Amino acid sequence: MLPFLCLLLLVSAYLLFRQTVRNGSLAHALEDVQKEQVRAFDFLDGLGNQLQKSQSTATMHRFMVEGLVQVLECDGAALHILDPARAELVPMMISPACPLLFEVPAPLLSGSAGQAERLNYLRLQTIPVSHPVYGEALRHHHSLWLNNLAEHPRFSGAPDASAFQVELLIAPLVYAEKIIGLLTAARQRPGRPFNQNDRSVFESLTRQSSFALGSAMVHREASEKRRLDAELRTASEFQRILLPAKAPEFRGYTIAAASFPAMIVSGDYYDYVSVDDRHLGVAIADVAGKGVPASLIMATCRSVLRTRAAGELSPARVLSVVNRQIFPDIREDMFITMTYLVLDAETGHLLISRAGHRPALIHRKATGLVEPVAPVGLAVGIDDGDVFERVITDRECLLEPGDTMLLYTDGLTEAVNAAGEEYGGERLGQSLQLRASEPVESIMTGICEDVRGFAGSEAQSDDITLIVIKKG
Repeated sequence: MLPFLCLLLLVSAYLLFRQTVRNGSLAHALEDVQKEQVRAFDFLDGLGNQLQKSQSTATMHRFMVEGLVQVLECDGAALHILDPARAELVPMMISPACPLLFEVPAPLLSGSAGQAERLNYLRLQTIPVSHPVYGEALRHHHSLWLNNLAEHPRFSGAPDASAFQVELLIAPLVYAEKIIGLLTAARQRPGRPFNQNDRSVFESLTRQSSFALGSAMVHREASEKRRLDAELRTASEFQRILLPAKAPEFRGYTIAAASFPAMIVSGDYYDYVSVDDRHLGVAIADVAGKGVPASLIMATCRSVLRTRAAGELSPARVLSVVNRQIFPDIREDMFITMTYLVLDAETGHLLISRAGHRPALIHRKATGLVEPVAPVGLAVGIDDGDVFERVITDRECLLEPGDTMLLYTDGLTEAVNAAGEEYGGERLGQSLQLRASEPVESIMTGICEDVRGFAGSEAQSDDITLIVIKKG
């Protein structure tokens, strides 16, 4: 009986001991979870502060990675941002003690290679979205928990597989249903492994980081757009100053002009130049392209034309100088179409030269007909000068009292309606013919209204400029 009682006491004591140990372990585990949650709350609080302060993106990247290491008490963490154009994950921040996360050159696996060298490689190397490990998280939009990277088929059996004894938590950063990057937490094996609570906390931090990063990106893009809009408005104002404020008073003629950019700044240009007391130069031009580059070329063209036109009665010679001056600096995919004419106040004669521009139109009061004026010429900026100067010519025209000339850019005739039809030269000629007896301002306004009525709700796709000249 006594031995049995002794055995019973021993078993009871052992069970009591195991229960005490178990309770202690549970208490310790609960304490670990509570500490991890406190660290997670601190991380989220700090992340919110970073977002409110609108800190630099680099500062936010560092906070996320270092915070992840602290919260999970892991050996390292990494943040990669997706570059959709190159289909690659670009490293933004990798913690100093981060283990190897993907394949590296053999020399970095040797004993002579240090952590600094490996880390530099990790910080410079992009990861293709097709990578068998990281690509899975991107394709399926969910987190991964790899107990041992070395056991993945990509590394299993490789001579250097032992270098990848790493446990990983990987999760995509998703904002507005779009993947913007990837977060990775790593622990070197052997060591304390991740548990389910670690994964839950990691996924929660990833969701909050996604929101913070996405919001920061949207804020940065909005700020950049506001900055660019401000710069464009400044450029537009500068360009407006370069265009004539009003038409000049030139004896024997009335003139009106208008320009309507398709964007904030324009590639169209028109100008008036006093050649001498008897002659007035009138120019209209269209730079191939729109926006800031076209406006800069336009400003250069204006400067050269004004410098060369004074005292020169031949429009062709003026355009030849403009071409030689601009050709060395113009981009290969850009050119300028241009018409320049010189009016004579005493005789009604004019000389006109055309560098690949739309034909001018003249409405003859005597016949009521509209005739095109299209001397031969090559666009500015295509040739260094030899061919341009052989081709370009001056043509003489006579404007009788009541005759009207129209100069315009192709944005006018190429305006389209909802059916995809262009306004075209025939409609333009008819509009001029219909209004030719009116003052120049009314002619200009009427043509513009015709074009707008034709296009309807379709957006203007190109800059529109026109000049109306009437012989008194």
